[in-house]
Amino acid sequence: MGISWEEILQWQRIKKKKNKMIKNILSKILNFVAWLTGVLVSLAVAFGMIDGVLSIRWIPQAVTAIFGWIVVATTLIGAIIGIFKIFSREK
Repeated sequence: MGISWEEILQWQRIKKKKNKMIKNILSKILNFVAWLTGVLVSLAVAFGMIDGVLSIRWIPQAVTAIFGWIVVATTLIGAIIGIFKIFSREK
């Protein structure tokens, strides 16, 4: 009397499933951190362009500020769409 091969195989399947779930969760967390970093960097650059801290040679500051506002708008729209995608998948 001991552990049968079926029990060992079942235990191994459970262990593999658990490892896959952990990898999936870590992957989702890493993807979220990368996405959030991209949004924050994009906003930082945009506000730097608007405030005049970041400039582009040979392009007037007024044009750079306009491009900065375009970056802010598109980043916020992208972030909202990304949030909607996250919540629409979890049904």
